[in-house]
Amino acid sequence: MSGARWCMVPVWMMAAVVQAAEPASKPVLHPGSWFELQSVDAYSGKEISHQREVFSGYRGLDYRFQVEDSTGRRYDMLRDGDYNLRLLDKKTGTVFSLDIFHWPLSSGQSHHLSYQLAGIPYEQDVTVGESETVTVPAGSFVAYPIRITGRWHHDGYSGPLAETDWYAPAIGHVVKQEYTDFSNKKNYRGNWVITQLQAYRLAGSAAP
Repeated sequence: MSGARWCMVPVWMMAAVVQAAEPASKPVLHPGSWFELQSVDAYSGKEISHQREVFSGYRGLDYRFQVEDSTGRRYDMLRDGDYNLRLLDKKTGTVFSLDIFHWPLSSGQSHHLSYQLAGIPYEQDVTVGESETVTVPAGSFVAYPIRITGRWHHDGYSGPLAETDWYAPAIGHVVKQEYTDFSNKKNYRGNWVITQLQAYRLAGSAAP
């Protein structure tokens, strides 16, 4: 699975549970809002990627972001009307959405996620946990942990994976992500990547 999708992800802090959170509506962002994210290898602490996502406006129902990474590379990133990341299957040319968010978002939700990438079928389960306080370099946020379990596929091999995305309704963005995959032969951890929000700014201009 590593490399097949954008993987948002040092050692994370245990968070206290916040009870009775209200269901979250999908985000309303204003042009000029930005989110700076760093991904590190959790074994070594070495940086894998560092990028800033700038919300540039809506294209139809899609959320459009301009992304610039630490190398200066720039590209557009789209999220659909439900804020799910749009991906391109380069093998087939098919554009599809990674169906993670279901609104209103609340603890106890669960659904099955099914898609194909490079001709390989992916079957994953998505569950939303109780909201909790998460501390990252950008601050402390009340966030819903969205847990994804399934299998990765690469060069004919396959094995289990686990990912948690902590979505913070107050800023309309995932503030932390932890991704882990495991060997298909022995139950040892392979890739272990953690992404955290480093800084952000919410613009307050015109609504979409």
